[in-house]
Amino acid sequence: MNASFVEKLGRIVVTVPHFILLIFGLIQDPRVPMRFKTVFAAVLTYVLSPVDPLPEGFWGKGGYFDDIFLMALALDFMLNRVPPEVIEDNWSGDGQALDIIQDAVGIVAAFMPGRRAMRIKTVLEAAVAGADDTP
Repeated sequence: MNASFVEKLGRIVVTVPHFILLIFGLIQDPRVPMRFKTVFAAVLTYVLSPVDPLPEGFWGKGGYFDDIFLMALALDFMLNRVPPEVIEDNWSGDGQALDIIQDAVGIVAAFMPGRRAMRIKTVLEAAVAGADDTP
């Protein structure tokens, strides 16, 4: 692993609380369509649930990977569907939210097999297909 990769990974791990706050903000933002809010509510339920397939207590910091992965995929999904200013307006972390989210997606992609990532993206697409666009 090169130093740049490790540096980006460290930045993403310490940014997880900001990802959670961003998702909460997007759920509450009236500019975000309801169907996307539903996807984010499901992601938050998973991330904050005490039932975890990769428990942090057992795996240590590695246990956060599934949470980071799911948040990164959901946020990547959102990048193409919500205006960038809506994301930036709800970002509480340091730096540009879009750059940090794209770094997170890149890190996740390096570890997650492409078929599994595509399967999850397909589920996200299906979750919002044909739903109402009203905020």
